[in-house]
Amino acid sequence: INAEVNFAIENPEFGTPTPYCKVYYSASFRQLSFLRGLLKQVLNLLSLDGSDRIRNLIDSSILQSLNSMLTNRPVFGFTLLAYALNVVQTMINSEPTVFPILVESETIKVIVENFESFIGPCSELLLVLPHVVSAICLNNDGLDMILKSDVVKTLFKPLTSLEMVKVLTVDDSDMEYGTELDELYRHHPP
Repeated sequence: INAEVNFAIENPEFGTPTPYCKVYYSASFRQLSFLRGLLKQVLNLLSLDGSDRIRNLIDSSILQSLNSMLTNRPVFGFTLLAYALNVVQTMINSEPTVFPILVESETIKVIVENFESFIGPCSELLLVLPHVVSAICLNNDGLDMILKSDVVKTLFKPLTSLEMVKVLTVDDSDMEYGTELDELYRHHPP
């Protein structure tokens, strides 16, 4: 994963789409497809058996790669960002003791500081954001970080943007998004 992520960051013009297409990434479609497939495999591994596989993943360069993806949204686009954030929240929800390692690798800090840039016209991404916030809030330090930032306020921005509302209503994700916000509030009231 690390080699593909670094190549995409170092060569943002590689595989540039045609000018009449509206895209939210600069990496080549092939790179994005390959990285999406790798992140899907990581999610499959995490869903099978949490603790041992998570420990092995953390010992690899995956956290560095995830941080690179999260800080370079214009390169990787919203869909890949959704998969990267899903990996992080799955790690935390499967094995909450991994939270200090994610803090040490600055993954949590990267998420909180870049959260506003994660809001974009992609229903997969919008639906995973409340899960990410909820997972971070499972830890007291994470909850403090969320409360001190504008993350919760940012979660409501898609509801005030016509473009985002259209994205959510196209595939009936609007009700699911509202339900996810309700769940977040129920489990972690201010």
